[in-house]
Amino acid sequence: MDDSSAQQREEAIANYNRAIEHYTNGQLEHAYDEFTHALRLLTTTGEEELAARCEVNLGVVAAELGEFEQARTHYQLARHRFTRLGLEQEVADCEANLGVVARDLGLFDQARAHHQQARQVYSGLGLGQKVADCEANLGVVARDLGLFDQARAHHQQARQVYSRLGLGQKVADCEANLGNVASNLGLFDQARSHYQKALQVFTQLGLERQVAGCELNLGSLAWKLGVFDQARAHYEVALQMFSRLELVREVADCEVGLGVVDQNLGLFDQARSHYQQAQQVFTQLGLERQVAGCELNLGSLAWKLGVFDQARAHYEVALQMFSRLELVREVADCEVGLGVVDQNLGLFDQARSHYQQAQQVYARLGMHRKVAECQVNTAGSWTRQARVSEAGDRRVLLERALQLAVPAVVYLDAIRFQFRSAPDRIAWATRIEHATRFLFQLASDVGDQILMTDLVETAINSGVHTATAPDTDTPLQREQSVRALAIAPEFEPAGTDGQDPDTGPSAHLGGISRLVAGAHLPLRPPPRLRMPDSHLALTPWDLDTGHTYPTPRTHTHPLAIT
Repeated sequence: MDDSSAQQREEAIANYNRAIEHYTNGQLEHAYDEFTHALRLLTTTGEEELAARCEVNLGVVAAELGEFEQARTHYQLARHRFTRLGLEQEVADCEANLGVVARDLGLFDQARAHHQQARQVYSGLGLGQKVADCEANLGVVARDLGLFDQARAHHQQARQVYSRLGLGQKVADCEANLGNVASNLGLFDQARSHYQKALQVFTQLGLERQVAGCELNLGSLAWKLGVFDQARAHYEVALQMFSRLELVREVADCEVGLGVVDQNLGLFDQARSHYQQAQQVFTQLGLERQVAGCELNLGSLAWKLGVFDQARAHYEVALQMFSRLELVREVADCEVGLGVVDQNLGLFDQARSHYQQAQQVYARLGMHRKVAECQVNTAGSWTRQARVSEAGDRRVLLERALQLAVPAVVYLDAIRFQFRSAPDRIAWATRIEHATRFLFQLASDVGDQILMTDLVETAINSGVHTATAPDTDTPLQREQSVRALAIAPEFEPAGTDGQDPDTGPSAHLGGISRLVAGAHLPLRPPPRLRMPDSHLALTPWDLDTGHTYPTPRTHTHPLAIT
């Protein structure tokens, strides 16, 4: 190497080191410039391996700046250099990075293929941590595609390896991802437990970006529970942290969350402003999935305002974009939105067609809460149609609605039993209050006194039922309304007892649990009621709904009212 080349190499190394320092300090644009200078000099001097590593680092910085196409180009160039050098592990690293970028761009099949290819190489080289990284990434892609069981399995495998290796941050990443899966499946207390475990580790390690991510997730969870003030607090903390880190994409995610909160609180102008700000950022970054999500939210907002044509237009744009990305869960969400619009316009058959298409997707994905909400919506369409039908048809339509509403509402109600804290159960009961009221009103409209009695007695039974369970929460945790720490019990198949009285969703229904001093909240629904005339409460209205809800294991025998 001549003196000129040696000088250029030294200068390139200096640029490279400065780039690393800028990156460590969060100065991404400066880091990108220094890596670019280093790459130019290293290419001139023929330092292929160092040049390839510069390409990798440029890809990392570009991705963090939201320049995903640019990042992909860098990773591809690095892969080409490493392949020419015969560096198998480094080629696999590029495949893994390309998988992450492909997922950011909504190219999920490509993302999965890259991660699988990288995993195969790492496995052959005996690199356990790298294999676990691929498992974690495959879990994220599986969740994006609505394959929640696969996602959980991938994250659990990754967590097991990270735990064995003592990698606390990686374990926390898995906890956060498992929280996302649990949240999608309606296992809200499980989700919270995962998020809080992750948050505790990230806070101890001083990882501000990851802490902000947990705040964002906890905001989403609080919104799903209907605790909007708490959701806003989480979103605002996350927004402040992401803004300080200059992470514009994550800031836009917070804007979406704040828009959802404002919409639910009736602050429609504020909600629209949040959605539009977020959509502008996502559009600039080329994030089609997130742009479509904003269209979906704007459709929901327009529906709330009664501007149904505008709502339909937003939903149809979102549907087209999600369909192109093959995101079936989000397509189903659009179908629900279109169903709501058609129902409000009196197009009941079209509305039910949309609900049915969405329900089929949710059922296939195991999203039983979403199935229940679809069935409540379908029941609502029959009820609305009954109001404008001839008297002779009215009762038939109302009974069709009841057949769907009873099992759906009692399933939604049973979700509260996964929470250990009373405020959480109260929040969930409030969250589904519209569905509960709808069911009681529907039973009243039909004029079925037996059903009305069944509903009232079942609600009372569910509200006062107690069971023993250890209380592990500290006083501070009990004060915080959404801070239960225990992992929620999952729904299990009913027992195999010969009488088998607990099967079916009507094994449970109730309002807010009544609290008795010193008593522990039950962690599963009470047994079914056998009414004085010997029939089991809520039958036959819980039969033949077209969907089998998972049933929690309760007690073996029903309680008899005498």
